[in-house]
Amino acid sequence: MAKKSQKWNVLIFLCLESSQLAGALSVQQSKSTQDRIGGFSSYKMEKNEMFKKAEDLWGFQFQLEMLIEESAELIQATTKWRRNWKKYENQADKIPQNFIEELADVQIMLQQIRISCARMQPDFDNDHERHYRNKMNELFEMVRTK
Repeated sequence: MAKKSQKWNVLIFLCLESSQLAGALSVQQSKSTQDRIGGFSSYKMEKNEMFKKAEDLWGFQFQLEMLIEESAELIQATTKWRRNWKKYENQADKIPQNFIEELADVQIMLQQIRISCARMQPDFDNDHERHYRNKMNELFEMVRTK
């Protein structure tokens, strides 16, 4: 249980620290937090170090299990949103809070896994970027022709 609690402390910290996630969750960073981060590049370095510490603390396999768990929770939140679509249909600004939270959790776990994979396999980032670009090109072609 302590591992789960510690993991959530890391997730909560990242949610509060990340300006992208903070914006999505309507969380404001304090002046002291902004001063400590000192801009995106130093934040990124701090984030990478934090992800490494999380992996050292819980292990890569546990991080994969958390990605599965968080993904399942996002699927559940998405399913509930879809099932209750009528409730949100005419309210573009009424995205369910649990969907926003689960999306942030999955995003954090994906970032952790991606950084860990890049440490394990030096060409991971290049492979990932190539696949990402291919998928984006496929999507572009599909929407361009419609």
